[in-house]
Order: sequence, then C-alpha cells, then structure tokens
Amino acid sequence: MAINNLLTNGGFETGTFEGWTQTNAGLTAYNPHSGRYAAYLASGATPSSLVQTAPITSGQSLQLIISLGKYGFFTSPDLLIRVTFLDDNNAAVGDGLAVQIPSSSLPNVMSNSWKEVYQTTVTAPATATQARVEISKQVSSLFSGSVLVDDVALLSASGGGTGIPGPTGPTGPTGPTGPTGPTGPTGPTAPTGPTGTIGTFNF
Repeated sequence: MAINNLLTNGGFETGTFEGWTQTNAGLTAYNPHSGRYAAYLASGATPSSLVQTAPITSGQSLQLIISLGKYGFFTSPDLLIRVTFLDDNNAAVGDGLAVQIPSSSLPNVMSNSWKEVYQTTVTAPATATQARVEISKQVSSLFSGSVLVDDVALLSASGGGTGIPGPTGPTGPTGPTGPTGPTGPTGPTAPTGPTGTIGTFNF
C-alpha cells in the first residue's frame, strides 16, 4: 500500500505559491516547521486564505495534516480549515470536513512551537473527482497576529490493505511491578583467613 500526498508544494519549498491560490498571504523563511519556507496569513483585520484543489478517487476518506503557529506578541485569530468535494465541473458535491481553530490557541513560532492538526474527511461521494482544501482567516481583530502555515498534506492510500496511519496516541499508564525474580546461585566460598594467636593460660 502506498500513501500519497495529493497536494502540490505543501511545504512551500519552491519559494512560491505554486499549486496554491492565495489571498493576502505571503512566504517567509523565518522559523519554518521544516525546510526553508513557510506561508503566512496576514496579521490584523485583513481576511487571508490559502486554497488548493487536488484530484481524488471517490469512495475514499482522506487525511489532512497541517502545521500551524502564530508569529509575534498578538494572539492568533480564528481559523477555518475546510475540505470540500467537487465534481468535474467544480461544483460542490459534499463537505469533507470543517474545523474551527479558535483564537488564542496557536503556539508562538518564535519559541519553535507549532500546532499539528490531524483531521480525517468523511468518505468522498461517488460523484467526487476533486477535493478543495481551504485554510482561511476571516475578518478578525486589528490586534491579531500573523499565522504561519507549513507542511500541508492531503493523504490518500492506494493498493488496498491497512489505511492511513493516524497520529501517535498519548503514552499509556505505567504497568504494575513484575514479580521478584528467582534467587541467584550461591557465590564461591571465600578463602580461609589466617590462624589467630594462641592465648595465655592462667594457673
């Protein structure tokens, strides 16, 4: 089974927006999640978005992975992450997923911290031939910070077998202490010590 990323330039490593349609977004080389570049959504009240449409196979569920972080001292704005299924005529035929990232919830990339988003879509309907991925910030507070976006992937599995692996779960609790092991063999006898001095007799 092969895992395929259906998106083009999901890590923005071309240094361009190849594959993407952007509104009020930019590119930066400051503290990307990986590689050399990340994209960012504009700070302040200005709406900003990144959109890409990719071909898919109907009847599959897809996994969307995104790394997000804020930059600066202002709080992060509300974000909407959406996957919409389209047909050959670019008409919407189903909602894959819609996830709201609440304001003030993103870590600061100035401290090399990122939020990893893992989401799985519903099964694509039979008429779906494309999926549109949208990462958007609507009109927000004048004092909202920029949002960095990196390593965006829309994963599908081909060839049958096990599906797409999900994120690693939390570490489970420590198990009970095991039973005491068997007593080890008796060690070798130590050498005999020197003979002591003969004591005196009193008459």
